[in-house]
Amino acid sequence: MNLIPLTVSRGVATTALKLSASQPKLLFVGGVIGAVGATVLACRATLKLSDELDRLDNNVELLKQAASENEELAQDLSGDLYRTYAQGTFRIAKLYGPSILLGVASIAMLAKSHNMMEQRIAAASAAYAAVSEAFTAYRGRVVT
Repeated sequence: MNLIPLTVSRGVATTALKLSASQPKLLFVGGVIGAVGATVLACRATLKLSDELDRLDNNVELLKQAASENEELAQDLSGDLYRTYAQGTFRIAKLYGPSILLGVASIAMLAKSHNMMEQRIAAASAAYAAVSEAFTAYRGRVVT
C-alpha cells in the first residue's frame, strides 16, 4: 500500500527532473513555433484588413454625406467621426491582437531560453574554474 505513492512520486520527480533539464530546449522550440504561428495569424488578419478598411471608409462617407445634407448632423460630425474611427481601430486591433500576443509570448520564451542557457554556462564555467584551481593547487603540492 505504501509502495504505490512512493512509485508515483519517484516517477513524477524523475519526469520533473528531465523536464527541467530540457526546459531551455522546450522554450526555444515553443518560441520558434509561436513566432511562426504569429506570422500566420498576422497574414490571415491582413487578408481581412481590406474589408475592415472598406467598412470604415464607407461609414465615414455615410457620416459626411448625412452631415452635408442635414445641418444638425453637421454639428455632431466630429464626435461621430471620432466614434467611427475608434470603432474601426478597435476592430483592426481585434484582428491583429492574437498575432501580437502570440509574438510577444514567443519572444519572451526565446529570451527566457537564452537566459537559462547563459546561467547554466556561467555556472559550468565557475565550476570549471574552481576545479582547475583546485587541480593546480593539488599539482603544486604533489610536485613539492
